[in-house]
Amino acid sequence: MLTPKDIELMEKHFLTKKEFLDAKKDLLTKKEFLDAKKDLLTKKEFLVEKSDLFTKQDGEDLRHELRNDLLDFKDAIITEIKELRQETEINSSFRQRIEKQDKRIDRLESAVFN
Repeated sequence: MLTPKDIELMEKHFLTKKEFLDAKKDLLTKKEFLDAKKDLLTKKEFLVEKSDLFTKQDGEDLRHELRNDLLDFKDAIITEIKELRQETEINSSFRQRIEKQDKRIDRLESAVFN
């Protein structure tokens, strides 16, 4: 079972017969190597096919869609901010009117009750 070359390798690497046979068993056979090579080529072909599915035009289209979505989102935010500012202006004008009314009531009450 062991060839002279095997014995030479065992002695060179200070391996026992069992260690050497276990290591030799773990090595790929020629068929396993060819199968692994075939699998790698298949994966490579798949990657080429996959990259062909996404073209430059697709990228440009996606870029424009994303840009449009961002602009729409920006418009929605600006619209909300404008509405909040208008509400704030209305609330502050009401507050000023209420404060003026409070001052007038205070003056009237002080004139009547004093």
